[in-house]
Amino acid sequence: MKTYRPSRELQAKIDAALSRRPKASAQPLDEVAEILSQGRHYAWLGIYLVAGARSGSSQPPATAVAGSRARTVIPMRLGQHQFGIIEVEAESGKTLSYQDRVLLKRVAARLALYLHGPGAYLVRKAREAAAEQQQTAQARHQPASEKPQERTLAAGEGRR
Repeated sequence: MKTYRPSRELQAKIDAALSRRPKASAQPLDEVAEILSQGRHYAWLGIYLVAGARSGSSQPPATAVAGSRARTVIPMRLGQHQFGIIEVEAESGKTLSYQDRVLLKRVAARLALYLHGPGAYLVRKAREAAAEQQQTAQARHQPASEKPQERTLAAGEGRR
């Protein structure tokens, strides 16, 4: 059940979650998302990693109103390096308060520090997955004439 929690309490829980050694069954970013989701009345919350992108722009977080829901995107940034974003959608008919935006900015800054230090393995895994996806997509779209020919060995061939 969702219960509205004060920002300090949520930040303390997030700090505790990020300072623990991650368990094989739980991911720290999932735990942070769960803490925020249970502690505030958000309709939806997502934490996305950016695979190695650098951004020099200092644009403010994007806020859009689509229908009756307010959506906010907060970058997780440390210096010029952007690690990802936190995207939050308010419940129907509500907007995100100033306190919510401040909380999300603080959580984004804390996550950026975590992803730069002890959580760097998560960024590395995201980069590897993105590179693998890109290779798979390129191989799928490669013309048949450029694909390496598979050669089967005849009986007795290759044994020496």
